[in-house]
This record gives sequence, structure tokens and C-alpha cells, in this order.
Amino acid sequence: MAGKINHNRYRLITLLYVIFVCLSVLNIPFSLLDSNLYLIRTMEQQEQDRLLQVNFANRVISTHREQLNGDTTQSYLRIKDRINDSYKWADSLDQLILNGLKKEGSSIESEFSSKRKIGDLMQKDSLIYRFREELFDLNKYILAQPFFLDSSYSRLLPARENLVAQSGKAIRWESYFFLHKPTAINYTQVKRIKLLLLDLVYNYQLAALRSIDYYPAFYSRKENRVFIDKREGAMEFSENKQLKEQTITQRVSTPSSAVNEFGQAAEEKRKESETNLKESSSKENLEQIYQAIFSSLQTENLFVGIRNVVLKNMSPLLQSQVSVSMSPQTDLQQSGDDYIVLFSRSGDYRLSFIDKREGATNGKVLFEKRIHASLLPSPIIRLNTESSTKDILSVRDLFSLNRLVATMDIAGQSSFPGRINGFRLTRIAKSGEQQTAYNYGEVFRGQVQEMLSSLKKGDIVFFDNITISLADGTTRTPNPILYKIVE
Repeated sequence: MAGKINHNRYRLITLLYVIFVCLSVLNIPFSLLDSNLYLIRTMEQQEQDRLLQVNFANRVISTHREQLNGDTTQSYLRIKDRINDSYKWADSLDQLILNGLKKEGSSIESEFSSKRKIGDLMQKDSLIYRFREELFDLNKYILAQPFFLDSSYSRLLPARENLVAQSGKAIRWESYFFLHKPTAINYTQVKRIKLLLLDLVYNYQLAALRSIDYYPAFYSRKENRVFIDKREGAMEFSENKQLKEQTITQRVSTPSSAVNEFGQAAEEKRKESETNLKESSSKENLEQIYQAIFSSLQTENLFVGIRNVVLKNMSPLLQSQVSVSMSPQTDLQQSGDDYIVLFSRSGDYRLSFIDKREGATNGKVLFEKRIHASLLPSPIIRLNTESSTKDILSVRDLFSLNRLVATMDIAGQSSFPGRINGFRLTRIAKSGEQQTAYNYGEVFRGQVQEMLSSLKKGDIVFFDNITISLADGTTRTPNPILYKIVE
């Protein structure tokens, strides 16, 4: 008599077969992901081109601040500044992804079809959720302004917490674009959003300039005429004879001069502005005042807890023309011709320049610059030895070891803005035996010194549980460092 048939066994085999078929259908071909590499490179090129246009438009706006005083124009400029803040947020996310993969010895290209590493980076410290809130807050800000161009940003982002997939299922915004996606897909979305934000900045710049009859143009030196783009159609007209070719060349010159704010060109511009200030009357020198202010401004990469120079080499003549204040109120000090600020918390601030020329309206604000103070970047930990950048140590190197060293890549910051509270050292002998000790402070003490002095070839040392207190009031825990002992 035949044995009893095990129906459950056949049901399980059938279920596994169905799952296998489904997974094979859902698999994304690598060739499709590879093609995104050229999409990313194209958007990177577009981003650089747009940055040049944005910087040049900012240069034009900065020299015509007095004319850009209409309610609609002011609304456009406020929106432009707010969008620019979100672009910086997106750019910092981009750099965090690149640097995070680099620390792990990887890159975008090598992780193109992988989800794990970039997914971990985006979810660390709720980064992707904070990014979503930044972009959604920007949408709320634009729609709350009395005048704005349109709602294209809300539509193209899109600014909705739940998006409907092709299957009809509602999916959270962060999952729709980023989470559980290969690097080729979610990194492309980072680039797309950056380019979208830059395009918006440029559109609001053009809208503000159009309010004072400034339009994008092409100048033909050969034909001596200008072609103006007024959106409704290109319009050409002959050049005014009184307008010299040199003047036209200066007005439509390459935006590279606008990019270099603090180099030699900026210093020459500052000196030229100071000379013009002396030669102009109270009403005529307003544009020169603006130029002198812009030449002194240094508002990039500002951090909490350290001394930040926001105005550099501000001439005594300019100081007699304007006074400087900051809101919310914070520690703003003058040191010679520099203005230094010490931020106590992160966030947005407004740097204001008040007219104090003879006959000026009391308390009239000439110009305001929105700036952002960030928390300090993550510190880098190493040993105080020339070989500390490698993952191996020789016995000879051990004689020079006496502390951990923390560094931070901030321009103009000579000393480390914080202190190492302590760390744990683990020694793994070649035999497999482990020994652990905790050290308070950065200098090696007691048991840690003994462990290091007894290390032998083939041993491994592991520094972890490193805690650092920074001047911005935060405590950081850097990644562990590991060394193998060799000859």
C-alpha cells in the first residue's frame, strides 16, 4: 500500500516556487542602474552652470539694492534667500553621502546597485526625515508670502507626505524617493532636488530684476547691439552711442568674478569702493557703500562655539558710514577692522547695516544679510604619530605614542574647539586573549600605557567609546580606530 501523501510538503514547494518567480520579475537589471551614472553627471554639470548664473545675478542684485524696494520685489528676494538656505541643506546632504562612503573606502560608483550603505547614512540621526521637513517647510514659507511666482516647487518636489504609487498604494515621501532604494536611484533624487532648488533661486532672481527693467541679454560686439529676453519673446535694439563698449563688457562679463568673493579681485574691489566713497556725496555714494559691504562680507561656513569673522577688513571710512547689528541678539564684537561673532546656538540670523551718514533717516536699514550658524562638523580622531593615517603600527611607532589627537577641518581655526573626555582601549593578542582598559582624557595613563608598552607583533589595538565635548555644546562619539602591530 502506497504511503500517505504529505500535502503540506507540496504546498511549501509551490509557495517557494511562486516567491522565486516574483523575485525574478521584481529584479532590476544592473544595466538600467548603470545608465543613471550619466544622468547624475549631466545634472552635476547643469548644477555648476546654474551656480555661475546665480552668482552673477546675485552680483547684479547687490549693486541695485536701493532700487529693489517694491513690496513684490522684496517678497521675491526673501523667497530667493530662503530657497538658497534649502539648497545649502541639500548640498550638505550630498557631501555627507560622498564623505560617508569615502570613509568606508567606497564611492557612489562602487555602491551603485547597493542599498545598505547609503541607506544607513540617510537614516543616521534621522537625516532623511530632517531633510524632508526642511523641503516641506520651504514650501510652506513660499506659499505664506504675499507675492510668489507659482506653486511649481510644491508640484515638482512634490510636497506631500504620502505619494500614490502606480499600484495605487500610498507610500511615505522618504520611502518613495530614498529608503530601500539602490544608490543609483536615491542619489539621483538628491541631485534632482538640488537642481530644482537652484532653478527656483534663479527664477526669483530674474523676477526681482525684471521689476526694475533688468533682463537677461546677449551683447554682440560685432553688431554693437543687445538681444534681451523678456520671456514673451526676444527683442533686439541698437546700442546707445553714449554707452561705451568697455561699459557693456563689464556688465556682461563672465560670472567668475562674482564667484571669487575673498580673493585678489575682492580686495581690489574693496580698495576701489573706498576711494569712490571719499569722492562721492552723501546721496551719490550709496552704491559704493554696498560694494564695500559685499567686499567685506564673509558669511559662509559659520559655526557655533567658535569666533567667526563675518566682516573682514572693513575700512574705517565705511565704519563711519554704517553701523552693524545682528538679530537675534548675539555676541558681535569689533576687532580692529574685523567684526567677529560668537554664536551660542545654531540657526538663522540677520546681519543688518544701518545708515549713519549725515542727514540719513535715523535707524534706516541699508542692507540685511541672512546668515546661518551650524553646529561644528564631526571631528577626526587619530594617534599622535606620523603613521596614524594607516591601519598599521610598527613597534618603533609605539615609542612616540602618548595621546589621542582630535582635528577638525575649519578654515582659519588653528586649535581644536573641544576636548577628548575619554576612550576605551582593547588589546587583542595574537593568541586571541583580550585585555581592556578605560582612559580619562586624551593623554595615555596607567593601564593604557602598560598595555601599549607590552604590545607585540601580530597584536591588534582597538580604540572605541571615544567621547568628545565640543565648543558648540554637543558631545560627539567618533568612529573607532583600529591598528595592527607589525615590525
